[in-house]
Amino acid sequence: MPPKWAKNKGFRQEEVAMGTGIHADRAWQRTIGSPQAIIAVLDSGIKGDENSLWARHYLNKGELSNCKPEQTDPPAADEWDIDGNGRFNIFDYSAANPDKAGELDAAGNQNGKLDPGDLIRTCSDGNDDDKNGFVDDISGWDTMWNDNNPYDDTRYGHGTGEARDSGAAGNDGVGDIGVCPNCSILNVRVGDSFVVDVNDFATGVIFAVDSGASVIQEALGAVNNTSYAKAAIEYAYLNNVAIIASAADELSFHHNVPGTNNHTIYVHAIVHDQGDAKKSTTFLNFNNCTNFGGQLLLSTPGGGCSSEATGISAGHAGLIYSAAIKANLDLRLSSEEVRQILIQSADDISIPEAADDETKFPSGPGWDLHFGYGRNNARRSVDMVLDDQIPPEADIDRPYWFEPIDVIGRPQIEITGRVGNRIDGRKSRYNAYTWVLEYALGVDPKSNWVEAASGNSGKGGAEAEVLATLDVAKLSEQMDFSKMTKDSHQHSVTIRLRVTADHNGASLQGEFRKTILLIKDETLMPGFPRDLGTSLESSPKIIDLNGDGAEEIIVASSDGYIHAIQQDGTEAEGWPVALQLRQEMNPDASNIRGICAFRDNKEGCNQQGTVNLELAKHTVMGSVAVGALTGDSSDLSIVTLSWDGFAYVFDQIGQLREGWPQRTDPENSAYTSEDATLDEGFFAAPVLYDLDNDGDLEIIAAAMDQHVYVWHHDGSPMKGWPVLVNDPLETQRARIICTPAVGDADGDGFGEIALGTNEIFGSGGAENEARGYLLKHTGSTNKDDILQALEDGWPVTTFGLQVNTLPVVGRGTPTNPAMADLDGDGTLEINLDAIAFTPNLWRYDGTRYAVTLDNFEFGDLSDSKDAPTYTIINNGTFARFDPFGGIDIIKGTAGFDFALTFVQGGQRAVFDHQLSAWDTETGYYVRGFPRVVADWQFFMNPTVVDLDNDGLPEVLNGTGGYMLDAFNYLGEQPAGFPKQLGGWIISSPTFGDLDNDGKLEVVNMTRAGWLFAWNTDGIADASKIEWQTFGHDAHNTHNYNAPVAQYNNYAGTTDKPPTVDPPGENQPSSGGGCTTGGRPQAPGILGLLAICLMGLLIRQRYAGTATSLLM
Repeated sequence: MPPKWAKNKGFRQEEVAMGTGIHADRAWQRTIGSPQAIIAVLDSGIKGDENSLWARHYLNKGELSNCKPEQTDPPAADEWDIDGNGRFNIFDYSAANPDKAGELDAAGNQNGKLDPGDLIRTCSDGNDDDKNGFVDDISGWDTMWNDNNPYDDTRYGHGTGEARDSGAAGNDGVGDIGVCPNCSILNVRVGDSFVVDVNDFATGVIFAVDSGASVIQEALGAVNNTSYAKAAIEYAYLNNVAIIASAADELSFHHNVPGTNNHTIYVHAIVHDQGDAKKSTTFLNFNNCTNFGGQLLLSTPGGGCSSEATGISAGHAGLIYSAAIKANLDLRLSSEEVRQILIQSADDISIPEAADDETKFPSGPGWDLHFGYGRNNARRSVDMVLDDQIPPEADIDRPYWFEPIDVIGRPQIEITGRVGNRIDGRKSRYNAYTWVLEYALGVDPKSNWVEAASGNSGKGGAEAEVLATLDVAKLSEQMDFSKMTKDSHQHSVTIRLRVTADHNGASLQGEFRKTILLIKDETLMPGFPRDLGTSLESSPKIIDLNGDGAEEIIVASSDGYIHAIQQDGTEAEGWPVALQLRQEMNPDASNIRGICAFRDNKEGCNQQGTVNLELAKHTVMGSVAVGALTGDSSDLSIVTLSWDGFAYVFDQIGQLREGWPQRTDPENSAYTSEDATLDEGFFAAPVLYDLDNDGDLEIIAAAMDQHVYVWHHDGSPMKGWPVLVNDPLETQRARIICTPAVGDADGDGFGEIALGTNEIFGSGGAENEARGYLLKHTGSTNKDDILQALEDGWPVTTFGLQVNTLPVVGRGTPTNPAMADLDGDGTLEINLDAIAFTPNLWRYDGTRYAVTLDNFEFGDLSDSKDAPTYTIINNGTFARFDPFGGIDIIKGTAGFDFALTFVQGGQRAVFDHQLSAWDTETGYYVRGFPRVVADWQFFMNPTVVDLDNDGLPEVLNGTGGYMLDAFNYLGEQPAGFPKQLGGWIISSPTFGDLDNDGKLEVVNMTRAGWLFAWNTDGIADASKIEWQTFGHDAHNTHNYNAPVAQYNNYAGTTDKPPTVDPPGENQPSSGGGCTTGGRPQAPGILGLLAICLMGLLIRQRYAGTATSLLM
């Protein structure tokens, strides 16, 4: 701590002795790392021209036996380490002959630098020389494209920054030093940014383990969480590889994946309280860009968010493994011991005055919700290893993290885990252990711990052992379930395992704590919640598939299964059905089926255990669609699209239809660069619509290769499709994430397709424009010529405060459009938005709708004061929501204070998450809106139905904050709502008559894999079904005027011709965007002022970085 800083007015003198950082410099006094300690960076790949990492990139001798470095004369003592610096690296290839650097680069990637990319290009021979199943894995791997080059071809840079944080070399005059400057870096590209398919992460984990990594560093946010990923993490844990995982950067307690899985080390960021460290009064403040919650372990200091914290902590773990190598331990460190070392060595963050300080989040002795076990201390960690003071293992394996426990259906649960004993089958480090298992109410209990079990011997080993049986039904009697749930953690319980081992006169401590959540709800249907074992991002449909009168829940899981689940939670006959294996697992393709992790024969492998490659199937993000593709309503089909680029069609008994699957054209995504961020699969859901008016339905699919595909029901492509959807005046290439809306927008008798792309425009770091499109049903005779396909007046420019907030899912116009005839003129208006703006309403000809929406003046019964509001990354719903005649639009928003909160950095601030609803006749908020909700609302769109038979429809909407709300237009919820799900909700809720009793059941599910179904009093035939499911209807049209419940035994509002009240001639308008004619205009003055202020704040906070507001 510089003495001058400690003299700042108000400086906390208690921190002088603690210092400002993790004490890496003091740790370097004992070890600066070891080349044998390999840190695998799983991220966006590596920029080969990054100087500070050249000497640290891992090179695989096993694949370079025919491409060794040139020898000196006389020969070097080590045929690989030519320059004799103690490690084999790229510099050894020019040590004997400096001219060799230029020769290799000229034959390699020609970036003007000698780097591993040159060896990858010049030394790859197509042979798997080291027999590990990864061909030519010379220096890393790319799991996104399944090749041996981890180069960051889109130049996103996140992976390069991560590698610098953990392992950049020191004393080289280039940039900052990494925390473990003498460790080796293994680059594993698992995506083109930090937003990834978790299956790519899973293969990256396996590659890292099979390559001998000690640490896996992942600062990722996966869109899914599969059994394959969980198995890969367990494979790493079994092989003593520590996974340092990011808690992510959304200022939320929701559960970021893959970090929220068992057996990771979950970290986030803390920061000083002022923008300038030299003027700060504390270095222990919560960083407002980072996440927190029950799983948090460490608070890592730095100037960035959780990504930087992950890199720093991974370097810290590298020092721990390096210390173990230096100590030459008889028993190698386990990943659980590394976890225990990190938390037992942490500096506790306990600031009593925070309770009365509005600039700080509360903290106290021991673990805290916002700080975990405290701040990293690298020196103390290294000392623990080198001084033979390694803590004992402690692990709670089951229940799962944040598991929702239905105490009516499961009155008792078993708690399983390990005490002292290792999962890898090796002997325990110590001979004796004492332990106690306790529980207490809440997510952050400070007292009132109750002992559940204790013992004085080791427990478990290769398999977890039952430590205690907990009577959760009895425990739930201490909670009042009659009160409305207002706090997401209201019914949570924390379980804590503490282990002690005496060694060399010291009492060594280990600890594991885990949060679960109790549910006591009489309306929960028997058999639910059902654990599907994998994340559930795709939204469900409810249809009677087998004709017995009771409807089934049809849902695609991220594991690559389509389920048809009955009223009792069991599968209908013939279901589930499986999608194909990923391409790299496919026997007919270039595959990795022979890697160590997949085979029982471990000859040539140093790893133990296996991963079942059958887990690695295609994954699904978008909702399924259900429809009568041939026009015969007795012959329904289930349609789904995979992230991996395939379209599937199944019949009602789960058989794949003839002509399917179909797939995207790989040539459409073959070239990627900084200006072409593409993938070959689908994020969007399929849409069913009769585009050619021949009586059967076409399948419309918007792909991440920026093309829209259209197939007939037999799998043949419709003439004129696919079409590249891009601004004809620009050259940028970018994904399509949104699901299109389809309907007869212009009243000509044929359907049009509305959608947006991830294209962004504006100055770097302040992009505020994107594009929206309306396409003719005929497509284009030239797939690369969109002009033939465009309707007149399109594309339109969509505005946003910052339209480049998140890679992949938060760029440009990523949210689904919606259609409705708002003014009764027989044409459809279109809601099509960018990010962080007021919802935009467009006419079919590309002009603005006459009414703009006011995002400043809230309804008189709203419970939010955080104005103005701005849309986020979710989808709009049209409905006759209030009783006053017009069609309303409902969409998730955030209050303007969210910008101020993120800019505050190290000073506590809050903002409102909101659900907003506007009357499109007046442009004003509906009376009870916006409503404050628990957390972010990503990807889903609200559904609307009358659940309590009072004539007032409710809007059903979930968030990342575990709860499913049901508001009427006054902001009131019916009895029994909100519902508690215990996990992050991304899917849209839906409803139907599962048990054929004439009443509606509500269904929703979580990213943790739990599927819920509740009984309601809503009468199916009289419930004002306005918007039933993701995409409005079973076809996913996002068209309010389309039939909403055409395959159900009850009718929705739009299954009958709607009565539309046209707006008056002089409707008020304020806030948001406005127009004076055909082309989009800049926002009005109030909106412009808000944009300028917010943009300024964003640029001040994130100047010079690629970090987005939300990670």
